Amino acid sequence: MQPGQGMFNLSLTHTWRVQDEVVIRDGLAPLDLLGGDSISGSGGQSRHEVQLQTGVFKNGYGAFVNANWRSGTTVNGDGPGATDLDFSDRTTVNLFAFADLTQRTGLVERFPFLKGARVGVGVQNLFDDRISVTSSDGSTPVNYQRDYLDPQGRVFRINLRKILF
Repeated sequence: MQPGQGMFNLSLTHTWRVQDEVVIRDGLAPLDLLGGDSISGSGGQSRHEVQLQTGVFKNGYGAFVNANWRSGTTVNGDGPGATDLDFSDRTTVNLFAFADLTQRTGLVERFPFLKGARVGVGVQNLFDDRISVTSSDGSTPVNYQRDYLDPQGRVFRINLRKILF
């Protein structure tokens, strides 16, 4: 890029699964991950996923936004007394902004140790959205409590990167 020019990018992706089956062993029927079967403890396979990524950069400053949405799923209960589990949809929004301090010449002249430094701040899961799981009777099984599934929730980050010349 030429000095003073900026850059902007935008990406939007929608994934729509029409079939998702897996065979775990020869001779067994395939598991239908869209139809209530699961191979993980985090629910079945989402039929729809949408991802948005965007960023803007100019004169040593930049910011990114990343948003993801996954549709909810249902896992069929198997065996006597087992209940179905409904996993909610999930939306996460992540933000990150940075400043390349090397391009702030007045600041670097005053504080030479900032040459080659970049400072950034970010938030992951901005709205602290987490999956909620309910069984057929409306209760949440103990091992599917929100803090067990996602113990971090919203995360704030501050970083300083320094390149030595």
